[in-house]
Amino acid sequence: MIAIYLAAGKSRRMGIKKLSLPFIEDKTIGSSGLYALLQTEIDYIFVIVQQADDLLWMDAALKKELKGRGEIIICPDSEKGQGFSLRCGVLQAINKQAEKIMICLADQPFMTVEILTVLMTENMTQTDDYIACSHKTIIQPPIMFSKKCFSALLQMDGDYGAKKIIANGSLKGKKLEFSDKLAFMDIDTPADYQQLLSLRN
Repeated sequence: MIAIYLAAGKSRRMGIKKLSLPFIEDKTIGSSGLYALLQTEIDYIFVIVQQADDLLWMDAALKKELKGRGEIIICPDSEKGQGFSLRCGVLQAINKQAEKIMICLADQPFMTVEILTVLMTENMTQTDDYIACSHKTIIQPPIMFSKKCFSALLQMDGDYGAKKIIANGSLKGKKLEFSDKLAFMDIDTPADYQQLLSLRN
């Protein structure tokens, strides 16, 4: 399975580059989830970034660990919204002959190896288009999609994520319920970041 790690957001609501903000120990908001992903049995990771990304949110150790297990992909259209970054990642996965992909967000610093592993190892039947994480019945990334969804994902545009094509009801799949609220917390605003700082200990 191939993971698409979406790290090309514009951080408009934060006002500064949020992925580089300190999280815990030597990790940043952007690097924490990627470190977790690298501890799983994922086959390959495409890290999707914007052209202006200085990659300061990734330390040397993380870049070294990613080498051979993934690569950084610059999305020239990322400024147009998350849908374009998603399409960029899906195209890379298709070129890699992926049978399944897992969409992950770089601004979920509390994401755990355990949740990622449960999702990755869940049996995807022939009737499943997707398997999604869920908290209190609400679908949350990461989300795993089968190969038959790739064409639909390639139609994504604007500032919409993968949840949009699930919400329209055209796909069939299942949700895995998790009780860990923090794991699905995404950091968008200064208030979110202050809450993160109060919770990380």
